[in-house]
Amino acid sequence: WRERLRGLEGWSDGSLQVDALGPVEGEASIAHVRGQPKFMHDLTFDLRFSGLQRCRLCAKSPPGCRCSKCVRVKGKILATDFSWDNSDVVALRVQRDEPPGPEHVKKANQEECKDIADESLVPAVRAFLEASLAEYRAQEGTEGPKWASQLPPSAQWSGAPYSAPTQ
Repeated sequence: WRERLRGLEGWSDGSLQVDALGPVEGEASIAHVRGQPKFMHDLTFDLRFSGLQRCRLCAKSPPGCRCSKCVRVKGKILATDFSWDNSDVVALRVQRDEPPGPEHVKKANQEECKDIADESLVPAVRAFLEASLAEYRAQEGTEGPKWASQLPPSAQWSGAPYSAPTQ
């Protein structure tokens, strides 16, 4: 998964970019239960990002234009519970870091950082994780031979033969 998550490094939408993948902790494995693969994973990781949200005037200007009203953003997305039992809902939390630059420039606070990241970066990370899960599950097909306990019964059960109690 570490190599798979490295695919997020360098992602950019023009205003935000993923700078680095932090430590990836946990494990992932494919276990076979009654002949069928179970794709288990339980991971935590963080993605460090930074960027610049340009003000209206600078947004209309050529690329590279910025002023003291443009908002500098720096933070990380924490994936605290990316596991197989709740892979449909990945817990992603945005945490702000102090952006570089002199004191007179505008820097995003926690709420602004979260709002800016929630616009494009968080949905992109969710989409990437969904695609990675689909690829992970496609590694080994689930259409293998069935065990006897997984097959439907070969004959209809008609119940136990009726016999009246004897005295």
